[in-house]
Formats: sequence, C-alpha cells, structure tokens
Amino acid sequence: MLFQSGCSRACARRPGGRILDVGYAGSENPLAGPVNFPYFVARTGVLMFTRMLASETQDDGVTVNAVSPSVIETGDAFPEEAPLGRWATVEDVAKPALLLSG
Repeated sequence: MLFQSGCSRACARRPGGRILDVGYAGSENPLAGPVNFPYFVARTGVLMFTRMLASETQDDGVTVNAVSPSVIETGDAFPEEAPLGRWATVEDVAKPALLLSG
C-alpha cells in the first residue's frame, strides 16, 4: 500500500499514469474455510484499496484498475469447479492487463 501511494503521487505529476492491481474473482463471494480465509481477506483488501486509490487519484489524471481472474491454469489440480467451464489461462489475464495499462 505504501508503494502504491508513492506511485500514485509520482503518476499525478505526469498525467495519464496507470496503476493496475491483481485481485481474485472469488473474493466478492469467498468460499468459507480456515485455509482460504487469509487469502480472501487479502484479495478483498486489494480490491477495496484499488477502489479507494482510484477515487483519490481521479482528479490527478491517474487511472487505477484491477484485474480479478479466477483460478489460473498452472498444471496443478484444484477441487473447485471452473466458472467458465475451463480454467483461466495466463493470456486471459495478460490481455486485459495490457489493455488497462496502456
């Protein structure tokens, strides 16, 4: 958070700055469980921080966004179902990230 606050000040000096965070699509409706609890709290915090930073920097010409992918295909097996009928790929996240960063 301190890093992004510093970045937002630097971006404000050069209009058109971009900040992009990475959340998790499931953080709005977390799966209950002691193993997942810290992860969901952290990811939800990232999304709230993104919203707050966006509202603070909107008048400075800084755009703040987040991409929130679901589970990414890494070769590991996950017990949960894939929301789109398939796992997300790195490209599924990279393309919107590049769009929002440009």
